[in-house]
Amino acid sequence: MANQPRPGNPARAIRVEDGLWNAARTKAAENGESVSEVVRKCLEQYVERPSLAEQIVTLHPPTLADDGETRICATCVSLGEHDKYPCPTLLALTQAGSA
Repeated sequence: MANQPRPGNPARAIRVEDGLWNAARTKAAENGESVSEVVRKCLEQYVERPSLAEQIVTLHPPTLADDGETRICATCVSLGEHDKYPCPTLLALTQAGSA
C-alpha cells in the first residue's frame, strides 16, 4: 500500500486544524495526490529556498557609506529612498520573517 511506512520513509505526526486538513485532502484528491505527497513537496520547497538572511543580502546588499563606518543599503540608496542602514525594507522583511 502506498501510504504505509517503509524504510527511509517513516510515518510522521503533525498537528493541523480540521478545516485545513479536510480542505487539503479534498484538493489533493482532486489532483490525484495524497496529503502526504503534498506535504512532502511543500517541505522540499521550504528547505530548498534561500534563508531570510540570504534573501535580504541578495535584495538589499549592505555596503559602507563614505564615512567608512555607517552601513547602508546600496539598493535603496541607488533608488534615492534613504541613506542609513538598516533600510526600512530590510526591517520589514526581518520582522515578517520572525512573525
